[in-house]
Amino acid sequence: MLKDLSKSILQLLPADVAEELKHNIDAAIQGHFEQMNLATRQQLDIQEKILKRTRERVDQLEQLVTEMEKKLNNE
Repeated sequence: MLKDLSKSILQLLPADVAEELKHNIDAAIQGHFEQMNLATRQQLDIQEKILKRTRERVDQLEQLVTEMEKKLNNE
């Protein structure tokens, strides 16, 4: 996304100016994204895996509780 935004901005500028400003534009855009406190795709993927494992564990525990309740009710 950063590269696409940078490319779009650079296309609006004359070629000789665009090349000189490329690094500065990339740095400015990156700086603004960092200020926005956005999560990276990698961070989201990690959190998704953690949530999936947690959901699986909760499901296991719910099943265990249900089985224990059944045993208690049958006694």
